[in-house]
Amino acid sequence: MKHIIYTLTISVLMLSGCGSSNKVDNQSAEETQAGMESTYVIGQVHMDKDGCEIFILTEGKEQEKLYPVGLADMFRVNEAILQFEYDLSRAPLPEGCEDCRAVVLRSITRVKR
Repeated sequence: MKHIIYTLTISVLMLSGCGSSNKVDNQSAEETQAGMESTYVIGQVHMDKDGCEIFILTEGKEQEKLYPVGLADMFRVNEAILQFEYDLSRAPLPEGCEDCRAVVLRSITRVKR
């Protein structure tokens, strides 16, 4: 009899423990997805032969100077306006681009104004 009660108690504890950790995992996944909502940025491409060969100045209150790592040739047009999302990159910045942030662009669209 003691063996049956002991087995039932252990089983109930194990099942209740698994259910609560599952809830935590679901909450973490939802929070991660909510935190990954991204917004598009609009910026203008600038090409300079003397300083940083290419950089993008973003529009908005917090203007940023971005160095686009691996930007496709079709977007490497001086004064082109692009809409994009980006991720920070650990790529080294070329000489003259020290005041930029290295980024990898994605979901790029050319904007006409």
